[in-house]
Amino acid sequence: MRSLSNLMLGICMLSFGAYAAEECTEIRFAPGATSVEIKGEAPPDDVICYLMRTGANQQAKIQVLEGANTLVTVIDVADARQELSFTTQSRQYEILVGQLMRAIEAEPFRLLVSVK
Repeated sequence: MRSLSNLMLGICMLSFGAYAAEECTEIRFAPGATSVEIKGEAPPDDVICYLMRTGANQQAKIQVLEGANTLVTVIDVADARQELSFTTQSRQYEILVGQLMRAIEAEPFRLLVSVK
């Protein structure tokens, strides 16, 4: 029974990963800018996906400025954080924004994303 549960979880995660990549919004910095503010609403039982392209050895920082129940996950970097910093590679990062505790309504959020 346990292996069946693990298999179903794996299939759901693979399906979500494929879906999320198609539905991501690319984060674009204004010319000369090192940060951007993102506003939105974290859905009650889903996530919003963003893509961020970076060069190697830059310092990225993502911070939840508003949204007490809002968390950010950067795939292959960190899960469920309100603030995180990391040294980048030359690649594209998938950033997921969602709610920690399941809610009935969407929660407004505001993020600050910077890359220097």
